[in-house]
Amino acid sequence: MEPAARAAVPGDLESVLWLYGLLESEMTALKTSWAATNGLDDPHSLAERLPETIVGVVEEVVVGFLVSDVSSGTCVIEYIFTHPEARGIGVGDAMLDVAMGEARAQGITGYDVAVLPGHRATKNFFEGEGYKARMITMHHDDV
Repeated sequence: MEPAARAAVPGDLESVLWLYGLLESEMTALKTSWAATNGLDDPHSLAERLPETIVGVVEEVVVGFLVSDVSSGTCVIEYIFTHPEARGIGVGDAMLDVAMGEARAQGITGYDVAVLPGHRATKNFFEGEGYKARMITMHHDDV
């Protein structure tokens, strides 16, 4: 049961949309406004982002996805998610390796990702991959 990662293909869209729904639920539990502030207005727009999407697979079953954008000259990881039952076995590592490899092939050497406060597992994952916090943005909502 070795995890792997590959570029997404049109047949992966249904799985990516399902996983995005799980991501949205998980993130909304951490930050109630996540869907409105960080989520997609229309998750089906992921169909247009498939060329920028990497899927993580275990035994050919899609269990994770990563969407990145390199248009700024930096590889910005916009969304990364692994199904909770597939965490801790290397799916995220495999997806990140593919995304960073593709960016490097385009001459990109900088990589950014935003992690919500309180999402310690994600912070720990990226720190384990050599990422370092450069800035903490403080925010206040009048509610």
